[in-house]
This record gives sequence, C-alpha cells and structure tokens, in this order.
Amino acid sequence: MGERYMAGRRTYQPLLAKYIKIMLAFFIAFSGWAIVFVNLARPAKAATGDGTPANPYIITTAEELADIRTNMSASYKLGNNIDLSDFSEGEGWEPIGSDGTPFTGTLDGNGHAIMELTINRPDEMGPVGLFSTLKGTVKNLELSDVKIAGKDSVGALAGETIGDVIEPPPGPPAVLSTISNVTVTGRVEGDKQVGGIIGTAYNAQISWIDSITRVSGMDAVGGVAGKLFGSSLDKTIIRGAVIEANEARGTNLGGLAGKVDASTIRTSVTLSGVRGNMWVGGLAGRMMGGSVSDSFAVGSIFGTNMVGGLIGLADTNTIKTSYAAGEVTGTTFVGGLVGKSNDALVQDSYWDTDETGRYTSDGSKPEDGKTTAEMTSFGPAGTFPNWDGDETWFFYDGDYPFLQIANPIMNLQGIDDELELEKGATKEIDDVRVIHRDETPHDISGKYKLVSDDQNIVEVDGNNLVAKNYGTTTVHVQYHGFDQTITVTVPSPGMLQQLKVSSGTLSPAFSGDTLNYTVQVPNSVTDFKLTPKLRGSAPVTTVKINRLHENPQLVESGSSSNAFPLAVGENTFEVTVTEADENERTYTIVVTRAPAPPIPNPDPTPYYPVNEIKFEQKDVKVNEGDDVIVLRPVITPSYATNQTVRWSSSDPDIADVDQNGRVTLGRPGVATITATTADGGKAAVIKITVVAKKTVVKLIPSERVLVVKPNQTARFTVTALYDNDEKQNVTRDKQTAYESKSKDMKFRSERIKVGSKEGTTSFTITYQNKTITIPVIISKITVKSVAISDAPATLNAKDTQQLKLIAALSNKKTKDAAEDATWTTSDPKVITVSDTGELEAVGAGKATITAVYGGKKTKTEVKVTSSTKLDKLQISKRTLRMDPQETQQLTLTAIYTDGTKADITKEATWKVADEAIADVEAGLITAKSAGTTKITVTYEKKKLTISLIVR
Repeated sequence: MGERYMAGRRTYQPLLAKYIKIMLAFFIAFSGWAIVFVNLARPAKAATGDGTPANPYIITTAEELADIRTNMSASYKLGNNIDLSDFSEGEGWEPIGSDGTPFTGTLDGNGHAIMELTINRPDEMGPVGLFSTLKGTVKNLELSDVKIAGKDSVGALAGETIGDVIEPPPGPPAVLSTISNVTVTGRVEGDKQVGGIIGTAYNAQISWIDSITRVSGMDAVGGVAGKLFGSSLDKTIIRGAVIEANEARGTNLGGLAGKVDASTIRTSVTLSGVRGNMWVGGLAGRMMGGSVSDSFAVGSIFGTNMVGGLIGLADTNTIKTSYAAGEVTGTTFVGGLVGKSNDALVQDSYWDTDETGRYTSDGSKPEDGKTTAEMTSFGPAGTFPNWDGDETWFFYDGDYPFLQIANPIMNLQGIDDELELEKGATKEIDDVRVIHRDETPHDISGKYKLVSDDQNIVEVDGNNLVAKNYGTTTVHVQYHGFDQTITVTVPSPGMLQQLKVSSGTLSPAFSGDTLNYTVQVPNSVTDFKLTPKLRGSAPVTTVKINRLHENPQLVESGSSSNAFPLAVGENTFEVTVTEADENERTYTIVVTRAPAPPIPNPDPTPYYPVNEIKFEQKDVKVNEGDDVIVLRPVITPSYATNQTVRWSSSDPDIADVDQNGRVTLGRPGVATITATTADGGKAAVIKITVVAKKTVVKLIPSERVLVVKPNQTARFTVTALYDNDEKQNVTRDKQTAYESKSKDMKFRSERIKVGSKEGTTSFTITYQNKTITIPVIISKITVKSVAISDAPATLNAKDTQQLKLIAALSNKKTKDAAEDATWTTSDPKVITVSDTGELEAVGAGKATITAVYGGKKTKTEVKVTSSTKLDKLQISKRTLRMDPQETQQLTLTAIYTDGTKADITKEATWKVADEAIADVEAGLITAKSAGTTKITVTYEKKKLTISLIVR
C-alpha cells in the first residue's frame, strides 16, 4: 500500500518523472523593520562585514553560523557551503533563538547549502529547526539531507514564524517573516505542527520553495508547513515527498500544509503522497477561509474521513483554476477535489476521474470530473476556458497542464543558430519544438512569433523569413516570454565566401566583411597563389587578382590564380570583386616574405659574386597620373656581397627612374627600365606602359533630385561615363569631391545626411573635370511610391511620348515628378528617354524604362514596331565548326522593307535538331559532342537554317 500511494497510478508516471527532474530558480525581495530586542554584539568568528544590509557578516564555518545567536537582528550571508555534521551527536544542533527571542535579521544563503543539519529533540516542547522562531528573512538557501526530530512546531528551517497582523491604513506597518528561494531535502518528524520547512507559520510570506522530504507527525502535518495562519504560499513545488501520520489516527495532513487558516495558496504543486486518517488532502488537510488558485496535486491520497484530491475539509474558502490527478482513497466524504465542503466556492477546477478513481467532489458539479483524455487534450477554449495560458500555465496535447514556474522553458529545437539566404529567397521556420526543464519536447507549430530586428533586410511573413536586402540581422523566435535568436545573413554578391592562400595563414581569419589581411611566409616561399570563392551563384561580372601596380588576373570562383613571384619583404595583393551593378569590393592582402637567413662562413672576409638579376614581373601597365611605383629586382644569390644596382630608362619623359628604383610616370607611351649590377654588369629589363588617362564625358547620379526627411539619411551613387563608353562607380573615389553650402549636410560613404531645417538646398559632386549639382528637398513629406503614367504599350518607330511619373506622398497627396526624376532606358537602340521623361522610338524591339524619385523606383516596358513589314532575316554565320565545350554567339538581324534593321536575337525562337550534339539559347551555341546537326531560327514566320559541325 505504501508503494502504491507514493507512486500513484501507472498512467501518471511520466508527469511524476517530469517534476522529479525540475530544479527551480528562485528570487524574491523583502523589506520591513524590526521591533524586537537586539543584541549588538558582533559574532565572534565572522570574518568580514559589519552586519548591515549593505555589508552583511560573511559566514564560512559552522561556528560562525552558530554565533548568529549572539546578534539576532543583523544581516548575514553564506560565503560557502556549511557542513554541520560535527553537530550531530546527542541532541544535535541547538536551534537559533527561542519563543521570546526570534531571529529578526536576514540570512542570505547566497546559493550555498547548509548540509547534514541534525536535531534530535523529540521531547522538547519549544519550536525546533535551524531557527527556533523566525521573524526575519531567509532567502537563497539550501538545506541538504536534514534529520529533524521534535515534538510540537517542528520544521527544517524554523519551528515557527511569527509576524504582525496586517492592519488596514492608517495602522502601523506589519513586520512579516519572509522565506524565499529555499530548497530542502531529508526528513522531519514530530507530533503536532510538523512541516518540511516550517512547523507553524504565522503571518509569513513563503515563496519559491522546492522540497523533497519525508514529513511525519500526528496532527497538522504538511510538506511546507504543519500549520499556515494568516500567511501566503506561492510558487512552491513538493517533489517526491511523503507526508504521513505516525499512527492511523493522524489528522490534518496535506501535501503543502496540514491545517490552513485565513491564508492563500497560489501557483504551487505537490507530487507527494499523503497518508492519514481524517482531513487529508493533496494540498491541504483542512482549510478554513483563504483561497487556492492555479495549483495542482498528483500524488496518491489515502485516508478514512474527509479525504480530497486537493483539500480534505474546505470551510468557507475559494478554490479556483486548480486540479487533482492522483489516486484518492477513503471511506467517508471522499472527493476528487474536496472531501467535505462547508460553503466553499469551487470555480474552474477539475479532477481526473480515471486517475483519482472518484466521480464526485463535494461542492463541485459532476461534469467537472474529467477523463484522462479530456484532461490531456485541450486548449484554453476547451476543458480549461478561464485558465491563464499566457503567464501561468502551459497547455500541450497529450500532457496535463503544468505551471510555467515549475517547469520553465529551456530552449527551442528545430531552429538554426545561423541562416544564410539569397536576396529574394524565402525560408519557412517550421517543425519547432519547445524543451522544458523536464527535457520533454512539445510541438509548438503556429504558436510562436517571429520578430525581425531589421525588416529592411529580413521581413517576417507568418512563419516565413523573406530576404529583402543585403545585410545581417537578428530574427527572434518568441514563445511565452522565451526568446531564441537566429542570425540571418543576406550576403552581398560582391562578398567572398572564402579566400584561400597557397602558403601561410590569413590574419585575421577570413570573413566576407573584413577587407584587410596579412600573411607571413618564410624566405623559402618564392611564389604565392590566391583562390577566391563567391557566395553561391552571385550575379558578379568579374573577380580580379593583382599584385599592386601589375596587370590583374581574371579568376573564376573557386579557381586558383597564377603564381605571383614573392620579393623579400612586403608584397601587396588586391582581390577586386565587381558586381553586376558595377559596385566594387576590394580585399587587400599584404604578404611578408622573411629575409634569407645569414649564411655561416668560417672565412671572415668571404666574397659572393652576383650570378643573376631579374624582375619577377615582365611588364607593368599603369594609368597616366598614377603615383610613383617602386621596382624591386631579385639578385641571386640573395647573400651576394655587392648588390649595388644602376638604373636607367629608355624614355624618361614616359617613365623616369632614380637610383633607388623609384619610377615617376610621365606622358602616355612605353619605356624600358634597365637595372644593371655593379658586380659583373648583369642586367634585368622591365617594360613600363603608361596608358592615356580616360576623359570623363559626364557624371550620372543615381537620382537627379533627392528627397530626405529632416535629420535623416539618403543613399546615392554617382557614375562616371568616359569617352570610351566605359562606366565607373566613383562615389567613393578619392578624386570625388562633395560640397554643400548647408553646414548641416554631411557626406559619408554612399549616404548624405541632412539637418533639421525643412526646405530646398543642393550639393555639388566634382570628379576630375566634371561637376554636377544635385537638388535636395528636405521635407517631412516623403515619397511612399512612384508609378509611370501615360506609358504606351507600343510605339511606332520615330514616335515620341511624354511620360508622367505620379509620386504618392506621405501626406496622401500626389504630384507629377517627371521633371525631377532620374530616367533610364535598357536599350537606347530601341527607345531613348530624356531627363524629363520624353520617349523617342528609335528601332524595332523592346526596352524597359526606369524612373527613380525620392528613393523609390518603378519600371515599364515599351515595344517599338516598324512602320514597314519584315523583309528578311540575316544571321551572322550560316555554317559553324566548333570543338566540344566551345561556345559561339550568333546575332540575328531583322531587315524591314524601308531598309531599317533591328537586332532580334533574343526575340527569335531557336531550336537544335540534335540536342545530344549541341544546345542553343538566345543565339548562344554550346557544342557538346562530335557530330553534325542543324539549328533553325524563326521570327514572324520567317526561318533560317544554320549548319553546325562539332569536330
């Protein structure tokens, strides 16, 4: 029978096992004032402190703990665990204080334990415990393996607590005993008023209690307190304990308290078995007045008369949002929740009819008895409609409700710590499971919330993450106050994922965001390779690697560069990644090659002749106006005695060299620099090519007019168009200068920041010999969106059309911003567009027109048709001879009856007869295997055939 009532029925074993694993975290604050006799003597052996709340005495030994009795009103704190095994002989530990001299100070366990507390005083009438009588504060303390035996008012921490009755204003402030964050293990025995923590608790505040004890007595026996009067009990769990009577006639036994008068019990749970005769309950044996809320009991309850899953006898008290799910056994007045009710009010409280074995409960409706299936398959709108599922309870199908404080969330499973998404990609966050302290996983799909720190980078759409822009942000997965984070990166296409070096180690370790590195290599390393790898299939046009002032190498992602010779000392390399929009990212690697070690030689005056002098690069190509470059020839052997070199230039007007190898650049052209050794006249030659400076034709801003809110920033770029039709982003070029008459306007990187004053201003951008002025509108009224109006779907050649750009403003008004917008065309051979948005059709085809204003962009596509009919098709080649894996691009031209021509390569339909031999897409032929086949191209019912021979 003992084994049965302790363990409960088999169905409830998982829940018992769950709570046996739980360890609670505790904290509560206490304030009050003491009005008792104070002995001002300092404890004889307290090592530090002055006993004030700000500087308590630090207790480090059992003797110092015993000396608390010399000053009962001071503040104390444990400095380490305290072992009381030396006080176990005879009657054991002498309780601190007495009925007339309670402890009124503060004892802070500081997370430490008092171990092996033994008291053997079964005939002593006074209160028995670590403290005899308590009218102060005890917190953050563990009592480990206690063995307590007394008579009346017996508890592990204190025999009794006393406090003032709380009176309504303007009555005096009440001094209450406060006990919080206390853990107890062991056994406590007595006769009357016996509790695992306190024997008799008068006017006490008790919270955050965790106890595994065997408590036994004759009357008023409980897992926390034998008797609870005018007190509050909150956030408490009694785990694996047994509360039992010494004899079959025991009365008033409860999992939390045996006898409860005018007190409140909140958010507490007992897993303990309770065994007695009369007034036996899972939480309280007998309760008069007060209330129980948000609590439950699951241990086996055994008695004879007035036995209940929660309370044996409930007298004029209230029971709300609580339940019982342990076996209940008795003879007279036996109920699933309450054995006997005298005007008790039971609200929203239930019992498990399968587990308790009871179908009635005094004071409750029969329908409040639920089957196990009903108790474990629910939602807040089902079996437990008025229960707090936000801050008090957890609800999961297949499990009983449990208190959040008793089994807190530890982590969420199914969530990556880091994610990398391509721009535009969507990632669903699903299959998320919550792990509580009992280590049981629960599916919370659809119950958690996703929050992004930066919606501009990653946007949350339900359970999906949408990568909007490049950057890194944090996404929070939130559930019941628990916050777990995911670091989400949307990598820029110009950011390398990896950069490997052939020798040495990058310092610091490679990261795509870090641009500068160093590498140290020994003198024995004479050449160096770099292997860059891009992120995924990024839209990047080029990856170039060069040693400073040398021609760059074009390198494919994941492939190694050619070997660069290393000179002794510093060698600077640049890895430049150019994105599709011509933005560049440059990584700089400085490789230092160590000098050659000294050559030991017994001859005090050796002479080592020069065998060879050479340049490690064959030629250098530089731009007109570049800085001075320094040439470093390599002499072999490196320890040659006379390494003097004479320098000369074939044309000093192009490249002049001094005797230190410093080359000053002049006019465009080619010059030869010769280095000749003084020893032996060995010579090395290098060719210097000075490329004529490109002339800037015009500067193209990303927006012709900027609209910025006061005290905010706006992004802009400026592109230089050269006379050779090349374009270059010069926004951050050293030669680019920004100037504004407004002192409040600041420039940084690719952003402009304005001041607080609204109005219109401007700034100028100067690069080389070109200057443009950008108007800036500073206004609280911002542009929300833009849309192109009056855009025709089709134009005939030579037609014109003026477009409107309707800007929707934040003040809910609109305006035509065509004259202030930035207009571009994807194909000026089809359509041109003026600065004010006027279209002119040039030739047949399609073009996309883009308008930008106020940081917002919109596009429209326009088709241009010829006013004449298609005459014939013309192909760039009618016969192709190719090798496997070779590619060739064909061009298809439409010739119209009026003589006009249009490139229709992409608009035409291409087809290969034998796809095993070749592939074709938009005129790009890729040879696959040897053979002969035909390729047909069709446009507006006209067809051409191309012969393909793959050798």
